[in-house]
Amino acid sequence: MNPKPFYTSSNFWTFLALAIGALFVGFPEDAAKETVSAIFAIFAAFRGVREWIKNNPKFKEVGEINNSNFWAYLATAVTAAFPLVPIEIFDNLQAIIAAAIGGNWQGVFTALFALATILYNLLRKPKE
Repeated sequence: MNPKPFYTSSNFWTFLALAIGALFVGFPEDAAKETVSAIFAIFAAFRGVREWIKNNPKFKEVGEINNSNFWAYLATAVTAAFPLVPIEIFDNLQAIIAAAIGGNWQGVFTALFALATILYNLLRKPKE
């Protein structure tokens, strides 16, 4: 069985569209930035639901949470809706959950420490 070329995958075209859209989010005009962010947040959310329905309509918590597409769509939707949320948070959340499911408590504590560091730097007040 021959694998399909990468450019025939719907995921490829989705991420390409999201990457192109991310270039337009950087405009200084607040209204345009908010509009484009909202459009891509909605697009990512619907795309994630579509992928889940297309692949497996029976929800398997462990399977869905360990799926990298789930985390990519979640991160895109949340960061598009809330641009101040750093994308690294989702990498650490995924690591925490995957380590907890696998029973790797050292991995859980390491990822929790990394997440706490990101949140501390995000929430602390900058020095004048």
